[in-house]
Amino acid sequence: MISVNADNFESVILKSKLPVLLDVFGHSCPPCRRIAPLIERLAHELAGRALVAKFAYEDQPSLARRLGIHAVPTFIFFNRGAETGRLVGIRSREELLAALGEMSSAS
Repeated sequence: MISVNADNFESVILKSKLPVLLDVFGHSCPPCRRIAPLIERLAHELAGRALVAKFAYEDQPSLARRLGIHAVPTFIFFNRGAETGRLVGIRSREELLAALGEMSSAS
């Protein structure tokens, strides 16, 4: 899993040749901590097929504002530099994979 910030967001996320799942979390967010192991597993499962990245909104307030983050956890999906979807709150593995478009190849 890759950590992003305001400085590397464009090169890591927007220029990725792979589909991207970006996890925006909060350090003191219980739901974020609860879903973190799932996000880590997805990062390993999807290696080479999708990029899983993350950042803590309180560590990167300008990036959080730029992305319009109003609640955490927020999962933003990108493909070829464009946002293709967004989910807010605890989500299942299946919901995240479906939004990423990897449901059949990651199962």
